[in-house]
Amino acid sequence: MYAVARDVTKLVKAERYQQAQQHILELISVEKPLAEILTAICLMAEAHNPAIKACVMLKVDQHLQITSAPSLSPSYHAALANVPIAHNAGSCGTAAFEKSLVVVEDVTTDPKWLQYSDVVLSEKLTACWSMPLVFNEDNVLGTFALYCDSARGPVEEELELMASCCRFAANAIEQVQQKQLLNEGEQRFRSLYQFNPQPVYVLDKQGYFSNINNAGSQLLEWPLVELTKMHFSRVILNEQLAEVTEYFSSAISGSPESFETSILSRTGNQHELQITLIPTWIDGEIVGVIGMAKDVTQHLQTEKQLRLFKRAVDASYNGVVISDITQPDMPITYVNSAFEKFTGYSKKESIGRNCRFLQGTERDELAIEPIRLAIESKQEVSVILKNYRKDGTLFWNNLYLSPVPDEAGAITHYIGIQTDITEQKKYEKELAFNASHDLLTGLPNRSLLRDRLVQNVKASARHKEKVAVLFIDLDGFKLINDSLGHLFGDEVIRQVSARINKQIRPGDTLARMGGDEFVLMLPDIKDINQLNDHAERVLIAISTPFKVSGRELQITASIGISVSNNDITEPMELVKQADLAMYQAKRLGRNNVQWYQAEMEILQNKRLNLRAMLKQAIENQEFELYYQPQVEAGSGRLVGLEALLRWQHPVQGFIGPDEFIPIAEETGLIIEIGQWVIEQAATYNRSLQQRGLAELVMAVNISSLQFQREGFVEQLEQTLNKVQLAPKWFELELTESLLLENIEQVIHKLQHLKQLGISIAIDDFGTGFSSLNYLKRLPLDKLKIDKSFINDLVTDKKDAAITRAIIAMAHQLELKVIAEGVETLAQSTLLQKNVCDELQGYFFSRPLPADKLEVFLKNYLPS
Repeated sequence: MYAVARDVTKLVKAERYQQAQQHILELISVEKPLAEILTAICLMAEAHNPAIKACVMLKVDQHLQITSAPSLSPSYHAALANVPIAHNAGSCGTAAFEKSLVVVEDVTTDPKWLQYSDVVLSEKLTACWSMPLVFNEDNVLGTFALYCDSARGPVEEELELMASCCRFAANAIEQVQQKQLLNEGEQRFRSLYQFNPQPVYVLDKQGYFSNINNAGSQLLEWPLVELTKMHFSRVILNEQLAEVTEYFSSAISGSPESFETSILSRTGNQHELQITLIPTWIDGEIVGVIGMAKDVTQHLQTEKQLRLFKRAVDASYNGVVISDITQPDMPITYVNSAFEKFTGYSKKESIGRNCRFLQGTERDELAIEPIRLAIESKQEVSVILKNYRKDGTLFWNNLYLSPVPDEAGAITHYIGIQTDITEQKKYEKELAFNASHDLLTGLPNRSLLRDRLVQNVKASARHKEKVAVLFIDLDGFKLINDSLGHLFGDEVIRQVSARINKQIRPGDTLARMGGDEFVLMLPDIKDINQLNDHAERVLIAISTPFKVSGRELQITASIGISVSNNDITEPMELVKQADLAMYQAKRLGRNNVQWYQAEMEILQNKRLNLRAMLKQAIENQEFELYYQPQVEAGSGRLVGLEALLRWQHPVQGFIGPDEFIPIAEETGLIIEIGQWVIEQAATYNRSLQQRGLAELVMAVNISSLQFQREGFVEQLEQTLNKVQLAPKWFELELTESLLLENIEQVIHKLQHLKQLGISIAIDDFGTGFSSLNYLKRLPLDKLKIDKSFINDLVTDKKDAAITRAIIAMAHQLELKVIAEGVETLAQSTLLQKNVCDELQGYFFSRPLPADKLEVFLKNYLPS
């Protein structure tokens, strides 16, 4: 047997090398991750010679980082994680820096490895040969290195291996980087398209949307799915469609176009857009257009507003001037038409000049100084200047200057608003008079009265004489003013002042304090006993019937008198004292004269204390409700209760409503108290129903302040809902005077209350200044005859006639009538005979606290 032996090691080695190369090419073609490709290259090199280890480092900024070194330890990876590209930075850092092969046969002796030799030796490697990975001759991508366990240089075969590995690695890196660049470019375009705050869209050659970004979809208010394949003509205004179609045809022919047009969104909102159409070329052929849109609706509106603003400024009655304070002489840059009219100077004659040219030759430095200081401190200022027109005539310029900032906030200009107040200056004397006199009557006002009072008190003290003050207040004037109108009331005030003026002496002062209050100052009083006669003459003069606008009217007044003495340190104290005396006259029935007494101060202090006590009474829950039954005339059946407020003070004892209710109204506490009464009365009425004691209408008297307050009706409705009381079991009692205040508003509120089901009654009917015209318009349910007519009903024919008339009138108006103050059987019988519907008074029951009322209800038998 013959045997032939042949060494095929090189052949096998070559085949394996060729297979490895083929594997690497396959990895590159299928776009495997770069690290996987570079690892295959390293393994191919190591397979060629088991004594060597391969490493690929990639350039990141100006450093090298290991990307693949499959046979080197993790600690080696960490140690060479960031090798600088520099001279003497190991084999790889130097190779990348010098862009050439670097061969280090012994890392222990070569200076390039001074800082890395220990790391290499720990891997039992001695030599390192590094070759730069270069693309397009100059672009360094990284390095490829072989490490050997012996101190030597590479042989020719190893150099060819390194060069081959470098070509593979550089090709793989470049392809990956190119793909990465393409991906990044695509992502940038997609970001620019998708996240663009302005609409961007794609149209095909026929004009149908093939794509559109979110901004476009939101603007058009169409879902993206529905917009795709929709023709652009669907969103263009009909009158602009032909023009837009021409622009599209031009763009699809290869010519970019830019234009403005109007579009309609899905919901009909119109937008003004600035459109740019760009042809889309693919492989040398136009396949559609890319459109970009900018919503300029707000911009156009702003421009429109600016044009409107300019027209408005030009049309302004006031002169407007703008100056540039950044220029040396602060020249005028703008004036409007009113400025030209005021000054006689045209725009051309004014622009470029300093505003001082209007001051003529006589400059008022004192008036100009505030302007200079304001401009220095960048503040606004208002001054009055004496200016001259072009024809030389003087005019007074009320000038308001305000700083104007630029976009950065720096003050660059000042705007001046001119008002010609020449006519106003002519009336300065009249204004001075008006400052010290009442405009309606021409009488001195409070200010002038004080001046004269001070002078006369001092003079009287020197001459040992007295000064007297009469405080005069008309009775019931507010009701006249509210019911007959302010013009009517003004005429009454004028006539009253004229009448009083006829009763005064030379040297006396009659002043109007405001409203219906007058003060008469009488100096040089030698005999104070004459003052009563003087005051009575004034009362008689006022009480004489007036004729105003064809209507005859009679009014009265209350007068308080005070006289100076040595204790007076502040002359106006006399007015205060007379005022206190006047209020005493009011309390004593009006239409009388009262002298100031020191006790009035005590009374006033008592009223002030009562105010404080009243506030505490609310907080301490000192109030209690009493209830007075209301019965049906004839049957005697119980139909209602009236809630009456009582105050039992822990120290002062019982305080009557007549004493504290007026103070509560003066202070506004009546609103809080009134709401408490409503809640308590409604809650108690509901409790009576739930316990089966009675089903009665609860009547509550409401003050004018509470009724007129905003939200009163809504709050009342909420209260009834809260306590679960049906509105039909609740009744509001209102005074006649309240119904005449703001009649239209009152009617509106009453109608609202009626719609809720709440009953409305007029309390104390016949005692106020009623207007039958208003009465027929008001949505009322009931009239309550005041007890002043009931007291003498049986013995006084006039009271009986008035009562019958009220009942008859109310029934004609389809209103019920209730009489209060019924105390005798005779009164009850007569009221029933006159068909009065309901009765209330001591004859049936006094007002009762809750516990006694419940006993009354259980035992009550209709008579």
